[in-house]
Amino acid sequence: MGSTMEMHVGVIGLGTMGKTLTESLIAEEHAVAVWDRHPEKVATTGMIGASPSVSARQVAEVSDIVFLALPNADAVREVVLDPEVGVLAGLRAGSILIDMSTASPDLAVELSDAVTARGEGRRYVDAPV
Repeated sequence: MGSTMEMHVGVIGLGTMGKTLTESLIAEEHAVAVWDRHPEKVATTGMIGASPSVSARQVAEVSDIVFLALPNADAVREVVLDPEVGVLAGLRAGSILIDMSTASPDLAVELSDAVTARGEGRRYVDAPV
C-alpha cells in the first residue's frame, strides 16, 4: 500500500541497516536522498530508486527527516558537525534528525543541543538500534 503523502527522507550510512531502511522507504514510495562515506554504496542505492547526494549536507537540505545509520561515535560527530558538508549545516527548519547509530549518551546530548540551538523547530532523536 502506497503512502498518502510523499515524505522526503534522507538516509546517511548505507551499511546493512541503512540500505535496508532505504529499500523499505522506497517501497513505500517516499522520496529518499542517500549519502555514505563510501561512494560505491551511494551508487548502488541509486540503482533502486534513491537520489544520490554528494554530501551529508545535501541530504539534509532536501529532507524532512534524516536518518543516521553510522558505525561509531567518531563517524556520527564528523558527519553531523562538519561546518561545510555536515548534516547540521544543511538541516532544514522543522526537520528531524534521527540517529540510529550506537554512540555515547554524551554525544547524543551534544547533538541534541546543537540541533535545537539552530531553532526553527529542528529536532533530534537518539534512537540506537
